[in-house]
Amino acid sequence: MKANHIFLFTAFMLAGIDANAQYTYKREELRPFVGITMNLGFGTDDMETGIITEDRENVTVSTGGGLALGVTGLAPVSGLWCIGGEVNYQFTTITPSLSNASGGFHHFNFIPSVKRALPVGKASNYILFGAGPMFSIAPELEIDASEIPGGLDYGFKYKSSVGAVLSTEFARWIADRRIGGVFGLRYTYIRHEADKMSLNGQEYSLNQEAHDILPDEMDKPDGSGIELTLSLIFKI
Repeated sequence: MKANHIFLFTAFMLAGIDANAQYTYKREELRPFVGITMNLGFGTDDMETGIITEDRENVTVSTGGGLALGVTGLAPVSGLWCIGGEVNYQFTTITPSLSNASGGFHHFNFIPSVKRALPVGKASNYILFGAGPMFSIAPELEIDASEIPGGLDYGFKYKSSVGAVLSTEFARWIADRRIGGVFGLRYTYIRHEADKMSLNGQEYSLNQEAHDILPDEMDKPDGSGIELTLSLIFKI
């Protein structure tokens, strides 16, 4: 009887090990990736354009948020610490849209970052906490209201500037494939400073007197914003 008991106990243990093995997994190593990205968000401040609709509504434009299209990448450097980078083109348009006026704010961004990966759930899921600077390159405001009686065609070119970015993203790989997705939220803080102004096709450099006269929302607009980020990524 003792031999039979030992045999049954051993068989039971082996069966238990095999059953558990069906539910174990090996966490997939975080690997470098590149991808294409699309971000959509809103700015924390709006600038009045000087255009008023027939319904007496001020037409505004945001210098933060909007739509951004670009490329992104990430590389692990030590354990779950990573360096990331993104280059995109970002733009906004006037609100509300008009049939006889157009315009918006646009610029290029370079966003290097340090990220910390946190494994969650299944083997191919990570949360990425990131922070870093944002370099806004060639920001420009363009407003064309020349089709409105008394309206102007004007714009501002702003100096390239540096801001700060905080982000939280969720990355998921499709099992046994090299393709995945990243989505999350990103907060950006940045301010711009006007350098030149154009009026009806003529461009002017701004002196100190012009800076003193211009309202702050045009001279030093707030480009901060909150964005939803969405990326299609490929393992390297």
